[in-house]
Amino acid sequence: MKINGFQKGITVLKFLLFTLTLNAQDVTEFGKVDAALLKKPHSLIDNGAEAEVIFDVSDISFTIINGDAEIQIRAHTRIKIYNQNGLDEANISIPYIPRQGSEIITKLEAQTYNLDGAGNVVISRLDKKSVYDKPVDNMFSKLTFTLPEVKAGSVIEYKYLLRRKMLYFPDFYFQRDIPVVFSNCQFQYPSEFTFKHVPHNNLPVETSSKNVDNSVRLNFIMRNLPGVKPEPFITSTSDYKQRITFDVTGYNPVGGFARDLRSTWPGIIKALMEDEDFGMQIRKNIPRTVELDQALEKLTNPYSRMTAIHQYVRNSMAWDGTTSKWALDGVKKAWEKKRGNSGEINLILVNLLKEAGLKASPMLVSTKDNGRVKPSNPGYTQFNTVMAYVTIDTNFYVLDATDKHTPSKLIPSSVVYTEGLVISKIETGKSISEQDWGWRTLWNTRHMFQRVVNVSCTFDGKDKIQGDAFLIHRDYAREHMMNSVEPAEEKTVSYLTKENANLKLTDLSIRNYTNDSLPLEHSFKFELPVEQNGEYFSFNVNLFSGLEKNPFIAEDRYADVFFGYGQKYTMRGVLSIPDGFVFEDPPKSLKMVMPDKSIELTRIFQIEGNMARYSIDLHVRNPFYSPEDYAEFREFYKKSFSLINEPLVIKKK
Repeated sequence: MKINGFQKGITVLKFLLFTLTLNAQDVTEFGKVDAALLKKPHSLIDNGAEAEVIFDVSDISFTIINGDAEIQIRAHTRIKIYNQNGLDEANISIPYIPRQGSEIITKLEAQTYNLDGAGNVVISRLDKKSVYDKPVDNMFSKLTFTLPEVKAGSVIEYKYLLRRKMLYFPDFYFQRDIPVVFSNCQFQYPSEFTFKHVPHNNLPVETSSKNVDNSVRLNFIMRNLPGVKPEPFITSTSDYKQRITFDVTGYNPVGGFARDLRSTWPGIIKALMEDEDFGMQIRKNIPRTVELDQALEKLTNPYSRMTAIHQYVRNSMAWDGTTSKWALDGVKKAWEKKRGNSGEINLILVNLLKEAGLKASPMLVSTKDNGRVKPSNPGYTQFNTVMAYVTIDTNFYVLDATDKHTPSKLIPSSVVYTEGLVISKIETGKSISEQDWGWRTLWNTRHMFQRVVNVSCTFDGKDKIQGDAFLIHRDYAREHMMNSVEPAEEKTVSYLTKENANLKLTDLSIRNYTNDSLPLEHSFKFELPVEQNGEYFSFNVNLFSGLEKNPFIAEDRYADVFFGYGQKYTMRGVLSIPDGFVFEDPPKSLKMVMPDKSIELTRIFQIEGNMARYSIDLHVRNPFYSPEDYAEFREFYKKSFSLINEPLVIKKK
């Protein structure tokens, strides 16, 4: 690629460079492993760690030769395996972009170190025949291999050279899921360029810079980093790992004209609108079908037309499982095959919506498992897919045609409460507030996770409770159930009984499965043994709510508690007991509210002779809670679950 013709990527040249290193060069020499490391019994950072990275060195050089840009990454990693749970670390996968020769991986070496009975180091080298190239889609591939003879106590090591012929840098993370002893990022670039680096760290970073042969060499080191494990209700662990971002800011050639290379969102949007794999694809004429045209002829309401097109594309197109923001094969070809990646399918959806007279645009988004975007850091590499953004009057809708269950009115849970970037033509003479393009917060306070459980049951006076249950799932509760169990009866039964193996369900009925404008409903009969202690029997009224186990039991938390939406749980029930039994000291009615009023629990118990009526409501209003709020949040949840699961006690007279 010529430096005077910066193409896709230069306007968003930013990167995080992922490397780890030790200070002494001889320690990081390939093949030089001391027996003491093989005898090391556990990590000093985390005594219970299954494995840890000893070092991971990546030396990145960015060069310009005769106007051609090339990036070379020399990566070298060494990992210690401590127990059987760490064996997966020997399965290595290196992503790269083979399309049009953009990236090439060469000089791969890998081997395993073990001790024999005499205490000697034994080396098992990787057979190159066991290295496989696994295509991810028509742009990305992964070079995969498994180190040989790996067992608890082994040390594994691999290195390679990646050559890149485009100005694209993947994110760099100092941390991994397992502890890291040393992490070192080295980056060298021509002095004609200027960069800024932005650390995203709350732990110490050793930084140095020096000039070497008309180039600048940056060096960043982090040490003794704990592993970052997933926590309940988290977006992505990548959002919380120690990392650093680099942005190119300028090009100042000797004797030439200085150029400002700082990225801007208007510049990125303009480039995307002119891109053959993106903006040009929403100007294609997708062949209409008689079936869709006939359906639209009967519909005049814009919302009805939108939902009809959304459902038609969902039913017509098969998603190939690839998440992408690009229509690499083109929307017309994907439409002919009736199969494509997420970018192709959703750009087809945008085409058809626009042709139907609706105000629709593609919107770049980052799904929760991909990590949060940073509007302050212009760059489309932050996004991993595209969806359709539609405005009707004062309302907006986010549509993903690869999602078969989320209704058109609901923001997909994969992106709810995130930021999306609407891509549209930039019109001169209009202020930013008047433009169709721009950032949108994807949240609607009207839509929540709502689950209602109604139970009517009877104690048989011996050893079990029998009754009927009626469950209602609205909005995100409906979406969760649809994605979890679909209509299959055996899956639904398994889902509802997974927290109680002794629970038996019969006569299951599922309603409104195909009508996503109505709540999903389940009705069934159930039988449950009761706990007995002498003349006392206990019955936990918390059935089928999904609140059986408190997920927030850890004393500390590094990540936000990310729900993405408000939640309402409602439990209503009646329990009847036969003559000769009474309710012993029933739970008290009460109300508990968080100091900031964001969570509220109400519990009511009423005893009327041989009948107990109960009502439990848990309302969580906030879509997320920060780690700073976690202590108070955790304590409230602890008390709430204790109250929700307090049983009714039945006693013989």
